[in-house]
This record gives sequence, C-alpha cells and structure tokens, in this order.
Amino acid sequence: MVIHKEIDLSMNCCPGKLRLPGQQCKLTIKSRTFLHLHKLKVFDLSFNNIADIKPENFEGLENIQCLLLSCNYMTQALDGKQFNRLKSLKYLDLAHNRIDFYFREAFSEIPTLEVLDLSYNSYTFQMKGMGHRFEFINNMPSIRCLSLANNQIAKRVSSELHSNTLNVLNFSGNLLSVMWESGTNKYWNFFRNLHNLTVLDISRNMLKTVPPEAMVRFPPSLTELYINNNQIDFFNWDNLTELINLQILDLSQNLLCGLPSNHVTFPKHSPSSSCKTIKYPILPSEFFSKAKSIRYLDLSKNYIKKLYANSFPSELLQRLDVLALGNNPFSCTCDADWLNHFIKDTNISLVHLTTSWKCEFPESQQGQSILLIDPLSCQKIHGSIGFIVSFLITVIFTALPILNKLFGWDLWYTFHICAAKLKGRTIIPSENLQYDAFIVFDTSHKAVADWVYHELVVNLEKKGQHNFNLCLEERDWIPGKSSIENLYDAIYQSRKTIFILTNTCFVSGQLRQAFFIAHQRLLDDKVDVIVLVLLDQSLRKSKYLQLRKRLCKASVLSWPHNPHAERYFWLKMQKVLTRDNHLQYDPNFSESFLPFEYNLQASCGRKH
Repeated sequence: MVIHKEIDLSMNCCPGKLRLPGQQCKLTIKSRTFLHLHKLKVFDLSFNNIADIKPENFEGLENIQCLLLSCNYMTQALDGKQFNRLKSLKYLDLAHNRIDFYFREAFSEIPTLEVLDLSYNSYTFQMKGMGHRFEFINNMPSIRCLSLANNQIAKRVSSELHSNTLNVLNFSGNLLSVMWESGTNKYWNFFRNLHNLTVLDISRNMLKTVPPEAMVRFPPSLTELYINNNQIDFFNWDNLTELINLQILDLSQNLLCGLPSNHVTFPKHSPSSSCKTIKYPILPSEFFSKAKSIRYLDLSKNYIKKLYANSFPSELLQRLDVLALGNNPFSCTCDADWLNHFIKDTNISLVHLTTSWKCEFPESQQGQSILLIDPLSCQKIHGSIGFIVSFLITVIFTALPILNKLFGWDLWYTFHICAAKLKGRTIIPSENLQYDAFIVFDTSHKAVADWVYHELVVNLEKKGQHNFNLCLEERDWIPGKSSIENLYDAIYQSRKTIFILTNTCFVSGQLRQAFFIAHQRLLDDKVDVIVLVLLDQSLRKSKYLQLRKRLCKASVLSWPHNPHAERYFWLKMQKVLTRDNHLQYDPNFSESFLPFEYNLQASCGRKH
C-alpha cells in the first residue's frame, strides 16, 4: 500500500467529460472522496474554479497541514464551518478568490492555523455598500502570518485589528491613503492592537505621507516596516523614536527629494536602514549624527553625486558592517578624493563595488568604475593651476609699473573718454518722466498759439482714449529758473517733443535752441523724441523734412485743410505719442556715423 503525503490536483476541470466551447470549467468535489487519505500532508486544489466548499468535502483529510485553494471561483461567505474537519491545518492559501469577510466566526474552526493568505480577494471590497469584518483574526489563536495584500481595502471595514499572536502582516496593495485621509481619525488605531506584530508591509498604498497620529500608534514590537512604492513626499523622521525595536525601514520608490538637515534619532536597536531609490542629491552631515546602531545602510539608486568626509559620522562608520551605494551618478572629479581614500582604507563591506559604483560626471569618465580614478591626476591638475595663477600674478605686477611709466597719461585719458561715453548712454526710464510731450511753438505767433491752446491741448489732454500730460511754456515752466534751464528740463523730462512749424518756424531763437537740445538728447541717450507738425504747406519742399519723412514718416504730421480729416490727424498724433520712434523707422535704412554738421538730419533716421 502506497502512502501519499502530497497530492497535486491543480488545474483540473470536468474530469472524464468533454467540455463544449464556451462551457465553464468547474471541479466538483463529492463527499467522502478523500476518505482514505489520512496520511496526506499537502493538498493542492488551485486553478479549479471551485465555487464553494462544504465540510464533507474534506472528510478524511484530518491530518492535512497545507491546503492550496488559490485561483478558484469561491464567492461564499465563510462562517466558521467549512474547514472544521481540518484539525491539523497550518497553512491555508485562499488567494485570487472572491471570499466575503462578513462573519466574525470565519476560520475559527482551525485552531492550528499559522499562515493564511487572503490576498487578491478584492471583488467584495470593491462592491459599494458592503461592509467587512476582520474580527476573525482575533479568533485564530495560532495565527503567525496573514496576507491581506492587493484587496483594495479602503473603507467599510473594521476600524481596528486585534491579535496577540500575529507576527507578520502583509497589507500592501490597499488604500491606506483613503483610510488615513485628512479629517478622519477612524482608522488611526488600525494596527495598534496587534500586540506581537514584528513585520508590517504597507507598500503600494498610494500614501503621500504617514500621518503622525497613525505612526505613533504602530505596535512598538515592530522590527521591520516596509513603506516602499508609495507617493510619499514628506516623512516625519521624529516619530521613529516611538518604534523602539525597529530594525529595518524601507522607504524606497517614493517621492522624497531630500533628507532633513538636522539630526535624526534612530531606534537604539536599528541595525538596518534602506533608503534606496530616493532622490537624494547630497547627504546632510547632521542626518546620521545620532545613528550609532545601524549595521546595514542601503543608499543605492539615488541621485548622490558627491560624498564628503562629514557625510557619515565617524561613530556610524566604526559600527557599520555593510554599505550599499551602487547606481548613483557619482561625480568623479577632484572633489571625490575623500571617497577614493575611503574605498581603499575601509573595512566595511561595499555592496556591488566593482559593478555598480560608476562615474556619471565628467562626460570623459561616464560609465567607468569609480575604482579606475587616478588620485595622482588631481595633484597634477592642482599643480598646473597653481603654476598658471602664479605666472599670471607675476606678469601682471611686472607689466603694470612699466605700462604706467610709458603710457600713464594715455591710459588715463582713454579711461575717462570711455567713462564719459558710458555715462552719456545712460537712459532715463520712461516711467520716471514727468510729461508725455513738450509742445514747442512760436508764442509770438497768435494764430499758432490759438491753434495750440484750442485744438492741440483740448484733443490730447481732454478728449480721446488717452489723456496725455503736456508741458507748455506759459503754464508749466518754473518761475525763477533761466529760460535755457526750463527748456532743457522740459525736453529731458518728456517722452516726446512736438515742434509746431510754419513758414517762419525758425525765426524764434527759443524754437531753434529746443531743436538742437532734442538732437543732443538723441546723441546722449540714443532716444529719438522729435515729432514735427506742419501747419503750413510751404515747408513741404524742405530737404530736411523730405529726408525726415523718408526715414521716419510717422513723426512728420501735416494739419489737414479738410475738416473731416481732422479726426484722422488726432488718431495719428495719439499713435505717435504712444509708440517709440525707433519702432517706426524705415527698415531699409540703418544708422551710420556722419560728420557733425549732418547729425541733425540723420539723428532720427537710418541710412542704408
């Protein structure tokens, strides 16, 4: 007689029957089928689409210790009766099913059960309005390891888990981010009453942070905490002191961009810390200053470019056994000299030193092992730089006295000429100017004065979209100042200077002086402010006006004889006052240097 201790019946469907296309495969277990398998220890019934189970299905399997029922189609709610024949069962796999966790008596009929896998049973957790109870955990007196992973657990579940025997809990792939969302405190004590818990995995829970209120309620018995593969961009390091027995902390694959610059108090019994795949460009010198008990430190797959002598405290390096720094973009320059000496002198085990510790900068050494850096090359570079600097200092201090003796006056003269040119190019910001335009006209000519006060001032200051601030001699000049000072201030404190011209325009000496000062401003500030308004058509044949129209047509306006065209004239005037003359130059011409006597003609235009 053959005694079987292990039977594999996985992936069996409709034994002895032909299955039609589209027919669902299903394994039916009849009662008393396994009546004579008293010595069986391991039984695999996975991948069989078993819809439900009954106590009589396992009659004769009283001594079985491992039962695999994963990847079936079980949708029933377990009420504590289904496994009452399995009095010796220690390992039960119910992953990839649709178990309903409603009855608190579930699994209570298996007092010897130590490992229970309930992962990938998310079907009922995703159903709206259905609640779930986890009180069954406290009814299993021998449970050591429980997996609730990948169930999309979010709400409508028990607010607390209770167990005095559970050591390992896999709660990855759920939605603690929803359970611990801001404004709710129902699930802060979710893990608190697992009094003997040593390993907790809450990875892949879409957490952006671990709330301090929840973290301080973690069981103090925890030795391993896995929070990797979340979206954490802030971690409260100060709460680590509450986990006095913590030995392993995994924060990899998160969105942390740096470490705090102040020291962090690690648990006294923390021999391991895993902070890989976190964007740490540098290591603050104070961060590990209190980490005296760490034996294994994993900082691989980060963005660490440089390490300095104060990056790791001497007490940490004295106690550290293993250091992982692979897959970091190290900068293999002369600044990395300390790291080269550390690699050669340390007794710490450096993980993947020859294969993963590679240079990223400079480009000439990209991809090379950090062990290939020549420490003497930095000494050569420093020596070359020192020689060049000392040579330049010697040449400068030798040449300066000689040049001062031979060309002292010429250098002084050239310096002041350049300083004067730079000072002359200083432009007054337009927002600091007092007026929009200064009106220059022959005040002795009554017809011109009448046109200025009754037409120009009214249409520019009181009508239209823009209310321009005009400067007039008789209204705005300061009494007591000389005429030339008032004229200079009016032109340099106005964005534009409008000349009202008639056939006797240059008879007035003041108008001629204003014309020269406006051109002088063009030479000093490189700002063209001249606008010409012709009230008399007799000036149309003037060669200067023809050249001005050719180079800067928008700055020459003629008062129309047709009253219907006056509105168009004022629109053009407003456009000229609001735009820079340089933007309206003819693009076919460019500036050129002409003799002084032609500067007046060429200052607002450009010659091809």
